[in-house]
Amino acid sequence: MDSQTTGPGDRHASRRARTDAKLTTAVNHLLARQGYAALTIESVARESGVAKTTIYRRWSSKAEMVFELMIHLPSGRKNKDNNSDNMRDGLRELAENAVEMISSPSGLAVIPGLLADMQGNEGLRSTMNSLFVKKAQQDITSALSLITSNTVDINEFHATLLGVPYFQIHVLNETDKNRIIEQLTDHLLLLVTQGA
Repeated sequence: MDSQTTGPGDRHASRRARTDAKLTTAVNHLLARQGYAALTIESVARESGVAKTTIYRRWSSKAEMVFELMIHLPSGRKNKDNNSDNMRDGLRELAENAVEMISSPSGLAVIPGLLADMQGNEGLRSTMNSLFVKKAQQDITSALSLITSNTVDINEFHATLLGVPYFQIHVLNETDKNRIIEQLTDHLLLLVTQGA
């Protein structure tokens, strides 16, 4: 097969990436104009030009769609290094990505409404946990494996990684992102080293 030739899988991935880009742009525009509560799959379909049936094939709810398109967890470092300064740097990178995501315009617009939707709907909470939280924790485990060989409680780490900046930004209205990142890095470092 010629290296220029693409297979059906490549075309599907490319089409899906284009569709995701259209949907993400539409969700961003709609969130800026009307907020999370007023956002609907129908309005996203209209704004993006993507068929409503295409959206519903992938997600059964607005919350699932928004979470997958808008909430991105950090990927971590490329090389394992247990040197304490480099471990702190790796944890700071995770902290910085989490704070950026939570404090971004989409994070500020989406997260409170998404959590409210999950609170009132056990089925949605279960779906979000099985589809997204488990995947996020696998990603965190992979990122941590490049930073440390210590055993880390992933649930506690995940809760700290997202919970601390969420509370500081959404509840305490703190705006100094560098301060939040440094405090979060200190919390994460404590979690990673306490069992060592």
